[in-house]
Amino acid sequence: MSALLAASRASLRASKAPLMTLRRSVHIENTVDNVMPFKAGKHNKGKVAFGVTAFFVTGLTLPLVAGVWQLYVLCTHTRSKK
Repeated sequence: MSALLAASRASLRASKAPLMTLRRSVHIENTVDNVMPFKAGKHNKGKVAFGVTAFFVTGLTLPLVAGVWQLYVLCTHTRSKK
């Protein structure tokens, strides 16, 4: 029984080995000014604020513009058929 247990432990270790090597190959330094994947220090606050604002404005207005356009197309096609 112990040989079976040892074999299962070895196969379990072998199955987890690739995951451990992938996990160990990633190196991220989380220091004070290095926690974002882009430069976000004291000198780049304006750039980061502009980028975040542009991202949210675009992401929130694009569906609204698309919905208004769909309503406009729907209204113009139903009027032209009457």
